[in-house]
Amino acid sequence: MQNSILRELINNLYDKPIGFDQKHLFIDREDELKKLQEIIDFQPQGVYGVCGETGVGKTSFLKQFMREDIKSYFIPISEKDNKETIISDFIFRLSTQVSNEKDKYLKEKALSLKKWVIAETDIVNNFSGGFNAIGSANLSHSKSEHKKFNIFEAKEKLDDLLNGLVSKHAKILLIIDELDKEKKEEVMLILDSMKEIITKDRVITVISLPFAIYREYSKDIMRWNEWGNLENIFKNMFFIRPLSEQNIREMLLKRISIQPTILPNDAYHEIFRYSNGNPRDALSITQEILLDNRETPLTNDSVLKTIKKRVSNLMEFSTSFTELQEELLKLISEEPTERSEIVKKAEEIGIKKTTVYTFIKRFLDNGFLKEKNGKIYISGRLYYYFYLN
Repeated sequence: MQNSILRELINNLYDKPIGFDQKHLFIDREDELKKLQEIIDFQPQGVYGVCGETGVGKTSFLKQFMREDIKSYFIPISEKDNKETIISDFIFRLSTQVSNEKDKYLKEKALSLKKWVIAETDIVNNFSGGFNAIGSANLSHSKSEHKKFNIFEAKEKLDDLLNGLVSKHAKILLIIDELDKEKKEEVMLILDSMKEIITKDRVITVISLPFAIYREYSKDIMRWNEWGNLENIFKNMFFIRPLSEQNIREMLLKRISIQPTILPNDAYHEIFRYSNGNPRDALSITQEILLDNRETPLTNDSVLKTIKKRVSNLMEFSTSFTELQEELLKLISEEPTERSEIVKKAEEIGIKKTTVYTFIKRFLDNGFLKEKNGKIYISGRLYYYFYLN
C-alpha cells in the first residue's frame, strides 16, 4: 500500500469529535438527536444529561446542537482537581467565549469575570513569575497551592453573567463536556453546587455524564414513591448506546471510502466484536490492522492476528485470572446466557453457586462481563483472549 494512501486512511480513522460541519460522518443517533432537539426547542429551562461509556461518541453527539438560532456555548471542562477548580474552569471558559462577542455590555462583563477568575486561582506558593491555574502547561497540581477560592462570590458573578445573556437572547444553551470522566460522587457535588444557578428560565443546560450516573438515575426513577438526588437536578437523561454491527460497518466504510475494499468482508464483524460497538475502539483497532499489514494483502487471518496481538498486550499488564475464574469466563464466552443458566452449567463442572454469583457480580462491575436483555456475555477483548488462545 502506498504511504500516501495509508496516511490518508489513518487520518480518516483517527478518533476525534465530529463537528456539525461533518454531519455526514455521524452514525445512527436520530432518535436521541430528535428528543434532545425537542427539549432545546420547546422546554423553558432545565438541566439534562447525556450518558454513555467513554468513547461511545457523547462529544460528537453534543456538537450537533451548536446552532445559530439559539445562542449556544460548548464548554469542555479541563481543570478537575476539585469542585472549586471545575466551577472556576467553567466560568473562565464561558466568560472567554462571551468576551469575544460584539455586545459591548456583555463583553465588558465577561472580561471582568475572566480577570476575576484568573486572580482567584493565581498560584501563591512554590512557583514564581506569571503562572496561573488556567491553561498552564507546566503546572504541577501535586506541588502547587492555591488561594482559598471564593465559591459564593463565583456563583454570584456567574449568575450575573447568565442574567445578562438571558436578557440579550431569547434562550441560551450551555453544553458542558468532559464531566463524564469524573466519579459519580464528584459529579454530584459539582452539580449540587451549581444547580440553583444553571436552573434558570430560558437556560437549557446539557451535560455529558458517565454511564454510572444513568444507572443510578434509572434506579431512582423506578423506585416506588422515592425521590433520588439525581431527580432533584436533572429533568431527563439520555443514554447513548454502543453502535450495532451494521453501524460499525457503515462508520468504517465512510472513513475508508478512498479504498472501500481494503478490509475483507469478515473483518467488520471481528472489529465490531472486539470493540463491543464502541466507535473509539473500532477506529483504533482498524488503524492498527492497516498499519500491521501495510506491505501485505489483508485477510481475515491477518485481522485476527492483529486483534490477538492487541489483546495479549493488554492482558499482560492489566489483570490475571485464577483457574476457576478462567473456567467460568470460558463457559460464558460460548454465547450470551441467562444468569440462572450460567449457574447451572458452572455447577455441572464443579463451581459452587455462591462462587458463580460472586464472580459474575465482580466481572460485571469491572466490565469484563456485560448484560443486555437479561443475558450475560463476555466483553470483546476477553472473547478474543479465550477464543484465540
